[in-house]
Amino acid sequence: MAHELLDDYHAKIAAMTDDLIEIGLSVDIPEPGIVEAVQAFQPTQAKNRNPQETLNDIRVIFTDIADMMQAIGTQLDDEQRYIQSKIDEYIYYLRKEADYRLARM
Repeated sequence: MAHELLDDYHAKIAAMTDDLIEIGLSVDIPEPGIVEAVQAFQPTQAKNRNPQETLNDIRVIFTDIADMMQAIGTQLDDEQRYIQSKIDEYIYYLRKEADYRLARM
């Protein structure tokens, strides 16, 4: 079950990322580079962990991503406000998964 859930999350996060990057580039918001990604999410060490620890790590990452998306929303100018509804949709999904589904597993 955990592997299927992780595969599903991987696909959804990849789709969100692609979508937001395409939208951002269309309104001249620069795409984050590898340096920013590494700074935001330091690679975690490979280690043996139980499924609960993995789900906890994912929960923290989802919350961090939602917080970053929230911060981006505050930087949009009036011409970029239409992006906010898409960001809000993704924030809702990430927080729902983190606060309800993952927190209760």
